Amino acid sequence: MFRTWLDDSPYIFGCAAGTVSSRFNVTIKYSQDTPAYTAPVFVYTTSRSMGREPNINMNYNLTWNFYIDGGFNYLLRLHFCETDLEVTEVGQRVFDIFINNQTAERSADVIYWSGGNGIPVYRDYVLLIPNEGSSKQTLWLALHPSEGARSKFADAILNGLEIFRLNNSDGSLAVPDPEPSSSLASLKPENKQPKKGKKLSMKIVIGVSVGCTLTISLSLLLSLIFWRKNRRSYY
Repeated sequence: MFRTWLDDSPYIFGCAAGTVSSRFNVTIKYSQDTPAYTAPVFVYTTSRSMGREPNINMNYNLTWNFYIDGGFNYLLRLHFCETDLEVTEVGQRVFDIFINNQTAERSADVIYWSGGNGIPVYRDYVLLIPNEGSSKQTLWLALHPSEGARSKFADAILNGLEIFRLNNSDGSLAVPDPEPSSSLASLKPENKQPKKGKKLSMKIVIGVSVGCTLTISLSLLLSLIFWRKNRRSYY
């Protein structure tokens, strides 16, 4: 599967973009559940997190938004890998995952899922994006530290995101003609804005590939990975 990597800056919602880390000296230990063809090494050796300021982190969501076609089911694949040497045990970094203002996962714990530091893992979520009278709808993804988790770090992390558009029951991936609507629902995430965002030392990039085929039919693939702006890679 081939991807072209681009800057993801237009997809970050708000001024609080968190921090980007790269740990290329960490050995990524692929597993039977997450084999090497799942995503390239640099997806997992780089990540975006909220940072180490708990008072700030508890008051905002780390959020991305995407404009996609309505009237389809979408599969979101979130890639995770703990490479921070301070996060090695279950319960040290626990967070919630929200998709389109709905709770997708409570108390996400990458170490618990993967079994250890440097071991990649992914989670899949499927949702319907309704056709609200316009061909483009907003898809929100937000992360927030779990309330009351008593974790060592009030933080959230993401290494990569893939968005797959699934075919309709008739096998079609065509975008339907928009139907007139007297009122369009406004999609807004649960988002608390901090006083100011942190400056990033490098930028996240997003890959776009059109016309791919997997075990499910799809026509759009967005692969959000974290990489230096001046680097490009293919996998």
